[in-house]
Amino acid sequence: MEIRANFRNIRLDETPRLCEVLAGPATGFLQISGLFTPNLRGRIQFESSRAVVRRMFRSKRRHSRVLINEAPPMRMWSALDLAPSGVHAQSKLRWGSRSSAVIDLKAPLRWDATSIWPRVDENDPLHFELRTHRTPMEALLAWVPQISDSQGEVTGVLSADGPLREIPLEGRLQLRHGRLELVGLGQELSHLQGDLIFHKTWVEFDRLTARDHEGKVSIDGGLTLQPFPQLSTQFSLHAQDFPVRREGSLLSTVTGRARVESKSTPTMTQAKVKVDALTVALPDEDFRDVQSFSDHKDIRVLGQTKPKAEKDDTPYDFRIEVDATRPFWLRRTDFAVQMIAEIEARIYEPHVYVEGYAEFRRGFIDIYGKRFEIEQGAFSFDGGEEVNPEVNLVMRHDLRNQQGERITVNVTGRLSNPTIDFSSTVTNDRAEIIAMLFGGNRGMRSRGSASNDERRVGTQAASFLSGVTAGLLTLTARRELGDVLPIIYIESGQGGSFRTRARVGYQADQIIPKFMRNVVKGVYVEGSAGSNNRYTTAGAAVTAGPQGRSVGMLIELEFPRNIFGTGAYGYPDAWGVDVTWEP
Repeated sequence: MEIRANFRNIRLDETPRLCEVLAGPATGFLQISGLFTPNLRGRIQFESSRAVVRRMFRSKRRHSRVLINEAPPMRMWSALDLAPSGVHAQSKLRWGSRSSAVIDLKAPLRWDATSIWPRVDENDPLHFELRTHRTPMEALLAWVPQISDSQGEVTGVLSADGPLREIPLEGRLQLRHGRLELVGLGQELSHLQGDLIFHKTWVEFDRLTARDHEGKVSIDGGLTLQPFPQLSTQFSLHAQDFPVRREGSLLSTVTGRARVESKSTPTMTQAKVKVDALTVALPDEDFRDVQSFSDHKDIRVLGQTKPKAEKDDTPYDFRIEVDATRPFWLRRTDFAVQMIAEIEARIYEPHVYVEGYAEFRRGFIDIYGKRFEIEQGAFSFDGGEEVNPEVNLVMRHDLRNQQGERITVNVTGRLSNPTIDFSSTVTNDRAEIIAMLFGGNRGMRSRGSASNDERRVGTQAASFLSGVTAGLLTLTARRELGDVLPIIYIESGQGGSFRTRARVGYQADQIIPKFMRNVVKGVYVEGSAGSNNRYTTAGAAVTAGPQGRSVGMLIELEFPRNIFGTGAYGYPDAWGVDVTWEP
């Protein structure tokens, strides 16, 4: 059988199927002989002055197409030669006078009379070469799923010569001035640049950086390509004020470093994240889930046919282990806490399972202008279908107009419905405790006002717990230069007494000499000035200076095997030392 045809100025965007990947006019010819036989020969050639590479989404419900990606118009010449030994494809592309790409491919495809599809032997050799010069990134990424609105330039050479079962890619591609949107996250990345270096069986990420508004992230590492279709990655990630999003909504802003390892198959991904240093800044408002646009199970629209289910609707299985046993910070305008955590998460749509723990190391929370210091606390995730951890938290507020007296708040139970108990060193009456907290005097507020104030404390505490949980879950999606960013706060006395102090605390791991970093893992330093400077260690309380009016300092050292040493000093002669082990 022999086929000959010529075409002139046909519209690719009006051609079935082909319109989903190409648009514009095209002129060319085809000549094929020996169709469906081992002696297949022929040539297909076409060219266009304004061809457009694009990707369209076919809507099964609306029976229409939606444009996802589209590259700038280009001049294109392409040819495909068919022979019994295989195919040879060539393409020359040009955008304006500065940008171009050349593609050359030789593949060992063979035909016989038993099938219309070619036969492929994975041991046969493959030749591939791509040469790019300032090629528009949108032309190369147009057909890549989950990426849209891409822009930028790609320059370099990529080649492969070897058996099909290996496809040993070699070369380097330079990305410059890039921009793209990750559709699933609703995250727009700009200033994308870096090098991809191909070493036959793996790809190296060399100084790959991107921005999201003011945030920046950089990646160095590699991706192992074999055995295909399995993929393995190992890379280090450094983020600076980088926003973490879900469907465009801001979950948190991350600063820090982490090491990521993952293994992926067509059905599952397993990832491990080792946090080296991290600070998570949460938005002021509580996070709200994005409303889904999917059909409600209890609503049926009359006259509308339900689209056919996909042949394979098995959800993808994503599992991630996060090792954040190095202390990290979670910060919001009303709280700052240092924590450690070990979390395992499994995302198996529509379910999310979280298992593990998180412990508070130190920190504070502001509740309606009153500062509570975290004495101890922990979250425990049980791995159930609902992310509803068990909470155990103890917070302390010192009464500045009553030296040495304090109010303690205990929060227990589940995150969705915590139980909040109040106690104090002055009285155990809940109404009187609330009155002291908000009015400064046990008899100043009515029972009704105290009840309202108690609800306010409960609401603020629940907001705090929700914020911390959101920050912990950010780790499953992702200390900072920012650990040296200090926590600064000023505490003022009440009732006209001059009891005021300023405190500054910061994580100063960077000052540890290199030769000591195997012995000393972390350093926390806190200093204060003013009146009533008081530090409490496990063994003793240290009050600084005559009448408690001077300066003080606390230093905590973290050693291997969860051993901590704490020293507190108050001018001129008060001090205390503790060594604790936290198994």
